[in-house]
Amino acid sequence: MDYPGKMITDQYPYRMLCGKRLQNAMSFTSTSMNGVPTTCFNDVVLVPIASWVFLLMLLGLAAFAVVHSRRGNGKAGAKAPLHRLVYRKGREYGAGKWPGSWTKTATTFSIIYSLLVLATLLMNILEIVRLYLADRGAGLLPFTLASLVFVLVLLHLPLPVTSAVRPALSLCILVFFVLSLIFTSVELATLNMLQPIEPRALTEYLDSDQVLDVAVIVALYAIEVLVEAHRFLLVLRDARSPSDAYRDPEEVSHPIIDPKA
Repeated sequence: MDYPGKMITDQYPYRMLCGKRLQNAMSFTSTSMNGVPTTCFNDVVLVPIASWVFLLMLLGLAAFAVVHSRRGNGKAGAKAPLHRLVYRKGREYGAGKWPGSWTKTATTFSIIYSLLVLATLLMNILEIVRLYLADRGAGLLPFTLASLVFVLVLLHLPLPVTSAVRPALSLCILVFFVLSLIFTSVELATLNMLQPIEPRALTEYLDSDQVLDVAVIVALYAIEVLVEAHRFLLVLRDARSPSDAYRDPEEVSHPIIDPKA
């Protein structure tokens, strides 16, 4: 793609997966810039590590879930998706009500958090597209997109509340966001150090623009880590001792209140 700064970019060394970057003249694993890795190493190895670990954990969890289901565990009882942070009311009894109704707060936070994860996906897409438009390549960053799509789907997958699979899945998602936060923060530090050296003036993707995009992604990851850490503790608690909110109405000992009585 032609843009005003293309003549500058064309002078940079080319490397597969990383396109044309100033740091391509350095060793792939070089840390000569105050101990931080190159942008190419970040995009090809460091940042995608979170996705690879997450996908491997999902494979292990899938195998565990198959064994778990064959043993007959986790079949009985109520099911609930992970994306409900506040979960259920559990104390509404009467005409037209049962203890599994969702609270308005739960629904609101569920929608907000789902949009937050979706925003993280869109910000990563934006960064990747802009890197390609600037002839810089995106390394293996698309793995992050796949992982975020998996997270969005898995958060809405109903699972038995008392099953060990549910807290295990919550842990997988938490680990993904923690690793993503750590490694993307390293990427942000590298970009900050490059600003005075490679500002990418007149290119499709200024260094300052990428710093802003990655900073937003880091902030989103930080929020998601806090939410998922709290969620994991709640899911672990419910797996050990589920509340009435997750039981079928006939299983609860509370009497039904007839408003006409």
